[in-house]
Amino acid sequence: MNEEITRWLPLLVVTLAGIFALSQIRSNNITNARIKWLENLKQMLTDFIMESTVFQLKEGVSKGIEEIKQKDKISEDAKLFLNKINDSTFEHLKIIDCKYNLILLNLNPKEKLHQKLENLLEQYMNMFNQIPAQKNLNDYNILIRKMTPHSDTIILLVRYVMKLEWEKTKRSYFSRIFYLKFGKGKEILHEALNLKLLPIKEVHKT
Repeated sequence: MNEEITRWLPLLVVTLAGIFALSQIRSNNITNARIKWLENLKQMLTDFIMESTVFQLKEGVSKGIEEIKQKDKISEDAKLFLNKINDSTFEHLKIIDCKYNLILLNLNPKEKLHQKLENLLEQYMNMFNQIPAQKNLNDYNILIRKMTPHSDTIILLVRYVMKLEWEKTKRSYFSRIFYLKFGKGKEILHEALNLKLLPIKEVHKT
């Protein structure tokens, strides 16, 4: 009996070592995939907000020039600048729509925190799509003020997502479960899920 155990022991050790190595490789691959996903989500959101902000600034300038144009003659430089802004509109809208859809594709529809982020993004895009319909600069400014809390809240919520996902990435399986079910992660998740829309910032007139 002892001879049998002695004979099979090296094979058992090698098998267990192989299983452990494969498990470690799989774990490392999952970790690397999570890190890559986090970086991609962060970059896509940054691009989305940046393109949206640039588009809003251009639209504000465009509507301002159009209002002046209705009351008075504008310079040739102003006309050229207005044409340049109008020519870039389609490209900006294409990039914004692309980034928006890419962000949605990277979210998990079964996770409540991701669902909350998707809902916020949808609300933001619904308002964003109203920008071209604003007839004057005042209406435009009112809409932009309403949009700002949504973009600020989206950024804050993504910071929660990043924090939780990073903690999940660097922890072992059992440590991750404890962190999310009983530890600090449970508190952070609860706080994120109950996050309310940030208030509209007051305009301080000088």
